[in-house]
This record gives sequence, C-alpha cells and structure tokens, in this order.
Amino acid sequence: MKNPYYDKFLEIGGADRFSFDRIQQMISHAVGRDTLVREYSWSVPTEEAINMIAKYSPIIEVGAGTGYWASLITAAGGKVDCYDLHPPGISDNSYRHEIQHHPILPVSWLKWENTTSKSLLLSWPPYDSPMGLDTLRKYRGDTLIYIGEGQYGCCAGDNFFEELDEKWIEVEGCNLPQWDGIHDHLTIYRRK
Repeated sequence: MKNPYYDKFLEIGGADRFSFDRIQQMISHAVGRDTLVREYSWSVPTEEAINMIAKYSPIIEVGAGTGYWASLITAAGGKVDCYDLHPPGISDNSYRHEIQHHPILPVSWLKWENTTSKSLLLSWPPYDSPMGLDTLRKYRGDTLIYIGEGQYGCCAGDNFFEELDEKWIEVEGCNLPQWDGIHDHLTIYRRK
C-alpha cells in the first residue's frame, strides 16, 4: 500500500523517538507534524488500520479533512463517501487543509436517513465542539469507526465520550503511529 504520510513520518524520526537528540527531535516533530497534518490528516494511517476499516465498507466519513484516509481505504477496496463542514477548495477551511485526496462534499448534503447500512468514520472530531456528539446522534447505523484521542485528550468533548460509554461497545482496534505528545488510536464500536 502506497502511503506517503507514513513514509514522511518515519523520515523525521517518528518511529524511533530516542534515536536523535531529544530537543532537536521535538522541534522536528512539531514542525513536521504541523506541515503533514495540513497535507494529509491528524492521524498517521498504517496498512493494518486501513485494512481494518475497509472491511466495514460502505462508509461515510464526517469531518473528512483532506480525505487522505478515505483515499487509502478506497485503494484497499473499501467505499467511502466523505463530508466536511468546510471541504478543501470549496470553502474557508479553518484547519488549513488545502489538498483534497478524495472527493469531499459539504456535510449539509448528507442525508442522515440513508446512513443505516453504512459505517460512520469520525477522525479527530474537534476538541470541545458539539460536532462529534451531534454527528453520532444523527447517525442511523450500527458501526462507528473512531480515530483520535480518548476522553480527556484533545478530541471531541466529554459528552461525546459519555455517549460512547452509554450506547456503544468496543469491538476491535489498533494502535497508530504517534507524534510526540499525541495519544491517538483506532477503535471500532458497535451500537449496544
């Protein structure tokens, strides 16, 4: 699987955090992460993660950013329809995503009643924002694919994680390559 984001992550020392002088490495990671997040995504995908997600196809991704994960899932045989409040190139995007790796439609075009037979992919719902919880409550299907940090991290809000605990059960997941200070992971949930 061709995955230039993962390759660039490894180039700047992402896999072996103690192979360089620690201060220089932290600076390199901060600058590298900021650049790569804008070009690709908040999380670094792996072949294991992409294959795990692809088996839950068809998928709708809300908050798709650049559509990078969707492009890899599609290349692995999955089907993903992407939506974002501010798709790159269509509207002002506060996350500075300029590149679009997969077609992304405005979230206002999403028909929630048509989501019963699709899995929902949420990657890094904005911290302390109602977006994650609102999306989860509108979704009509039974499978949630969540990428991001857990409760008390820098994704979603407490209400989102309380909803997960109350109405969803974890079925599988995998670790992701992590930038310094970031603790994200992939988790698949089923509605209780």
